[in-house]
Amino acid sequence: MFWCQRSFFVKFRAGDVFSKASFTNTGRRRFRWLGLALCGLALWSLLTSTAPSFAQDASPSQEGSLEAAEEVAEPPEVSRLPVDLNGEPLFFITSEYGVQSIPDRTDAITRNIKTLAQSREVSTDSLTPAREGEVIYIRAGDLPVMVVTEADATATNTSLDRLANQYLEAIRNGVIVYRQENSFGYIAWAIARFILATVLLLALRLLLKAAMGKVHRWLPAKGEPFLPSLEVAGLQLLPAKQASALAMGSLQWLRRIIFGGAVIAYGIYVLGLFPFARGLRQVAASQLF
Repeated sequence: MFWCQRSFFVKFRAGDVFSKASFTNTGRRRFRWLGLALCGLALWSLLTSTAPSFAQDASPSQEGSLEAAEEVAEPPEVSRLPVDLNGEPLFFITSEYGVQSIPDRTDAITRNIKTLAQSREVSTDSLTPAREGEVIYIRAGDLPVMVVTEADATATNTSLDRLANQYLEAIRNGVIVYRQENSFGYIAWAIARFILATVLLLALRLLLKAAMGKVHRWLPAKGEPFLPSLEVAGLQLLPAKQASALAMGSLQWLRRIIFGGAVIAYGIYVLGLFPFARGLRQVAASQLF
């Protein structure tokens, strides 16, 4: 009888413990899901809410800060801009003309020169200067190209006639190069150079890989040191194993640096082959160098 009561008491306590454990685990799961739901709700509110705006009069200090911010936000005054064709600058515009600002005038001249370059029926020999009062007009037949003013000559510290002739020669040479580089023969030449540069890059990669393979075959088994320990005045600064690992790591990094430099040079060279990609080449080169 005593044994039965004791067995019943043990079973009852064990069932009580299991029920408490089950309740505890269930409660933890519920609290965990509730916490996740609250975190998700808070994140959704943060992403979908907008910054609050308060309607109030600005204090004098705030007005001063706003005025200073407006002054900083004003774009800087442009002193000169390049007139380019195919990503290559021909000359620079340094002054306004009439109501045209320097950027507007530069864009207009660039468009006119590009129109001339794309009009292959218009010969570059038809480019002529014509002086009218204090300005010189450069035309290609009936196609207007640009106007050279006294302000341009003063900004470049030269005479008006001489500056007009310099602009005319720059335009003529630029148009000739543009037409050559947009011909079928030049595109075929550029593709051939691109293929050759790609083959050389792949060959360099294989060469570096083969060189590292020879280094590994020359060295002892992996994990065994191949350099002596570094000691100064009898004091060991670097054990032989660490010195060997440092040397191998340096060789790996040297291979990566060499190949990375070759990839950068390859990219800049290939972008320079094609006229439509020269603007991207200038941006990449300016960022890297």
